[in-house]
Amino acid sequence: MQRAASCTKRARHKLIGAALVVILAVMVYGIISRGWYMEEINGLFIIAALIAAVIGRLKAEDVCTNMIEGAKGVIAAAIVCGLSRGIMVILDEGSIYS
Repeated sequence: MQRAASCTKRARHKLIGAALVVILAVMVYGIISRGWYMEEINGLFIIAALIAAVIGRLKAEDVCTNMIEGAKGVIAAAIVCGLSRGIMVILDEGSIYS
């Protein structure tokens, strides 16, 4: 029984890895050919997370909990990036910096 579960788990991990490779290939194509930027790339990563959750047979509650925990880890960096972009817009629009 454990051997069958291990094989199934191994197959799911390989399938998740293959899905990640496909998502990364789509991302490279989109960046090079379509001019994708942050919004599109972020969307792809969310899609990749959802695909991995479905293939990995995770519960919706576990997926949400993991996404929230992941967001907690990057919130400080996101705030710094947002503030620095705001400062750059103010400096540019005020003709202080060009």
